Amino acid sequence: MRFEVGQRIIGKINNITDYGIFVSFKNKSGLIYKDDFKDGWEREKLRLQPGQEIKVVITQIKDKKIALSLKRVNDPDLVDPNNQFKDLSKEAFASTLTELAGQAKKTIKDLRDGLN
Repeated sequence: MRFEVGQRIIGKINNITDYGIFVSFKNKSGLIYKDDFKDGWEREKLRLQPGQEIKVVITQIKDKKIALSLKRVNDPDLVDPNNQFKDLSKEAFASTLTELAGQAKKTIKDLRDGLN
């Protein structure tokens, strides 16, 4: 599988070191540098545990090394290349969401009606 900057992935914490947190995913591994946590690094080292699954975003790929971030998972400036809505304008995205919400409401109503 080819990985790209901005891609969100679920990984498993392998190890926590003085450099940061090593995370494995789909036969690859990457590092969340301790700088990602700023002043909260010591607290996060205690909160996170090896074996724990976490959602991260790829922030850089250089010389086959993958830099990850936990704090930037929701950063809109890191556009996920797999996001089917990434090329829509804000107006088109809002329209699409409204349409999908309407479809979901109809499906829920149909399911409830089927239960009665």
